[in-house]
Amino acid sequence: MEDKQAYKQTMETRLSQIGAKIDQIQAKVQQAGVETKANFQQQIESLKAKRDAVNQKLEQFNASGESALESLKIGLQKAWDDLSSAVEEASQKFTEETKT
Repeated sequence: MEDKQAYKQTMETRLSQIGAKIDQIQAKVQQAGVETKANFQQQIESLKAKRDAVNQKLEQFNASGESALESLKIGLQKAWDDLSSAVEEASQKFTEETKT
């Protein structure tokens, strides 16, 4: 297993990058029409909730002892994968919707 500190730093960097991407999507949504804003506002809130869940799991990982690291790492990775997929899907959906 990777060193705990290195894994923590990697996840913090990824979380920061995905947070920036969520902010970019939100900024684009705010510039879009009223209907697009309404369609995407709930999705933006869902992305933020998933981001917060990953952050919470990262905090649990950081506070954990060696015996719980592997199981927490698995949960953290699953939450990350879910967040990453949701952000990518929202970005693609927004791009497709605003092309018309």
